[in-house]
Amino acid sequence: TDVVALNSTDSTLSNVAGTHNIVRAANACDVAVCYTGTTVIYDTSRYQTNKIVENSARKPTTLYGCQKVAAEDIIRGMCEKWSIVRPLFAFGGIGDMNSLIAKGLYSALNGRFDIKMFLDPLKVKDYLYVEDFCDGVMSVITHDLWQDDFNVAAETPCVTRDIVNIMQEVSGLNMNEVFSWQPQTDYLGNHRLSSNKIRKQTNWQPQYSIRSGIQEVWDSLNLDRTNGYNPLLGQC
Repeated sequence: TDVVALNSTDSTLSNVAGTHNIVRAANACDVAVCYTGTTVIYDTSRYQTNKIVENSARKPTTLYGCQKVAAEDIIRGMCEKWSIVRPLFAFGGIGDMNSLIAKGLYSALNGRFDIKMFLDPLKVKDYLYVEDFCDGVMSVITHDLWQDDFNVAAETPCVTRDIVNIMQEVSGLNMNEVFSWQPQTDYLGNHRLSSNKIRKQTNWQPQYSIRSGIQEVWDSLNLDRTNGYNPLLGQC
């Protein structure tokens, strides 16, 4: 989100104009578009104690969220065959540039401390391992669920500080000094998402727990330290 805000022209060309280009190409070639959305399009302030569903009220509070709403409207209004799949806090290993988990484990492993994290450690997050999200996307495609949208979440919410404790247990490293929490900028607050729709219409179920997903991230970081991967590039 911060990268989009700092590069508003390029991000608009990518998220909005780029989506329009893809739709026109897809229509011309008679192929479908399965669009990866984001749940930051919703009015999260209204859903602090209950789960967001596909038709929940929308009110993005960031430029990134606004761009993604515009992109969804392009998909819905101009694409001949489409679906939209939205993850909630997807995280993974090498290549993950955004998540609390990637930044935290990388920082601890490389002796980086006081990393600014724009979250409240006492609020709830529901992280989803990236392979589970990819399985959700494939489930929508293989079940031919077009002209519809789906939210995908593990539905195993944890307090952010408890997630950090799991990271510490998995890595064996001291995570206490890694983050400089910025709770006053935590525009998401508690964020819970229902994936009931995709679960009912496909056979999708998450295969990773928060702990097993964190273990996968930790193993991938330890296996490959030389490829230039650095989720802190925006903070260096």
